[in-house]
Amino acid sequence: MFSSPTTHTPYSTPGNGSTERKDTSTQKTQTDSSTTSPTIGLKPPTRSVTNQTSLIASEFIRYVEATVSVKPQTGVLDSMNDIITAINKRLEFISDNIIPPKIILGKPALDEDQEKKVLKLSEADAKKKGLNIEKNKGFTQALMDCAKDIQTADSSSQGKTELQIRTEEEKANAQIRLENSRSELGKLSDAIKDEIVKLIKSSGSKSVNKNISSELIQLFNVAHISPENKEKLADSLIELINGGISDTSTELSSTKLMTTGKDEEVVTITP
Repeated sequence: MFSSPTTHTPYSTPGNGSTERKDTSTQKTQTDSSTTSPTIGLKPPTRSVTNQTSLIASEFIRYVEATVSVKPQTGVLDSMNDIITAINKRLEFISDNIIPPKIILGKPALDEDQEKKVLKLSEADAKKKGLNIEKNKGFTQALMDCAKDIQTADSSSQGKTELQIRTEEEKANAQIRLENSRSELGKLSDAIKDEIVKLIKSSGSKSVNKNISSELIQLFNVAHISPENKEKLADSLIELINGGISDTSTELSSTKLMTTGKDEEVVTITP
């Protein structure tokens, strides 16, 4: 009923990729390419395939590392968007609202008495908001230095087309316009600090990495500002943010924070 057992030699892999088996009882050769298991007869991965796999893995690791290193900076810059917008708005305001009346009045771009007033007002607002006074002073000075760059360049170009002889009425109107514009400029400066305070509160007073300074500089897109003053502005802004908010802020006692979607009372320590 059963035929006698036959002796088989181990499988071998011929050059054409099929599996060949020799039957010693009949000395016949048959090809089992259609009946063998899928794994039988497959060649092991060559060195080139292994190297290619390693290369792909290495590229993937580098991609992940690059992505992880970029995301925090991108996130920080995104969170600073309102601050940057407020700064650019203040700097843009100068060309159309400060320079024209100054030209009529014959006032120079550099006005030391006015700078002292600006610093004093900025200090009072920073103290009110609980910002670091010294770091705020550095930031305000950097902001004014950028403004002077704009005024120097625009005054030179606008002055060529403006009449140099003005009536007393024109001068009086220009003085009123200048004072109103300076008042508005002060409000824009305060708005910048408001945005800084919001960022500090929303971030839980986390520090901003100074490495983003070079990227931050590119976002100050107002014309005529020197690279040096842009760098000072970026660095001083980061320092002011990292200075945090003190417990002596006169605004904190009546302020509510928006954290995770719920209002939280701010507890302050009265000195």
